Amino acid sequence: YMYYDVCETEGSAVALCGNSRLYVTLDGCSTLEPISTSSSFSGGLRTVHFAKGDLTTLYVGAGGGYTYTTRNLGESWKRSSEKIGTASGFTTDVIDACKVYAVTSGFGGKHFFRSTDCGDTWESPDVNLPDLDTRTIARAPNGDLFIGHTYGVMRSIDNGVTWEPLRDGL
Repeated sequence: YMYYDVCETEGSAVALCGNSRLYVTLDGCSTLEPISTSSSFSGGLRTVHFAKGDLTTLYVGAGGGYTYTTRNLGESWKRSSEKIGTASGFTTDVIDACKVYAVTSGFGGKHFFRSTDCGDTWESPDVNLPDLDTRTIARAPNGDLFIGHTYGVMRSIDNGVTWEPLRDGL
């Protein structure tokens, strides 16, 4: 599979990842440069995210259950101190690139995580999120969080503590 992310605040910035390498372009794909080696990530790449408002910060989810962060466009990488599962999506705060939210795919265990230290440590504060195969996460300008899963969409208005299904208009 090929996974990619187009930076929400700078449309010419794109990150592409295959099984084991991550490539980045800041010029709309006129050039494409590798910013990882095949041994940078454990378990193969599963998702990538450009931090909103910071083109040097990227988050990567790998099949080994760890997340990885670069704050210098791939010159160095930091692995999370704990496994959260196979990350399937990230989103970040537009003001603070170190405030990051992640969802994990599969069944069993927690599926929503947040970090305030650039993905070094994670917490899962949710009290009622069902065991769903989550695939994507988005954050609205007002702070509401949205999770896309196999059967629909859930929303949290309290930073991921409680979740409600969205039914109207979908």
